[in-house]
Amino acid sequence: MEIIPHMQRKILRALLSVGMFLISTVPMFFVCIWVWDAFVNGKLYFCTDGGSMDFIFGPGPWVHHPESVAHVVPRAMNQPDEIKNGWSIIHLQILWYTFFAVSVLVSAGLAGAFWRVGSRDKAQRASIVARAE
Repeated sequence: MEIIPHMQRKILRALLSVGMFLISTVPMFFVCIWVWDAFVNGKLYFCTDGGSMDFIFGPGPWVHHPESVAHVVPRAMNQPDEIKNGWSIIHLQILWYTFFAVSVLVSAGLAGAFWRVGSRDKAQRASIVARAE
């Protein structure tokens, strides 16, 4: 006799997978912030009125009328923003969207793995029940 009916099990598994997706987005968000601050902010661009963790604000308000430079060096607020030669605001936005997409895909992959494990367990239980009969 089944304790949890089939349809309720599917709904529960779906809710757990969505929960896994949402829970895994939080650490991915912090990883993206860390990587952005370590390798992009202050290396590819510098916004004089920006700050740490520009990744949180999304694409757009980072750099205002930048000056193209060979090496990005922090400046005072009364000087123009900087962007590394060969980069543009559009390139930074594309990079940000790439970070965002990768974090969503990793979170979706974890949720999908959780869903597949539940499916495998169901198949194993059915096989055990069939052998018992």
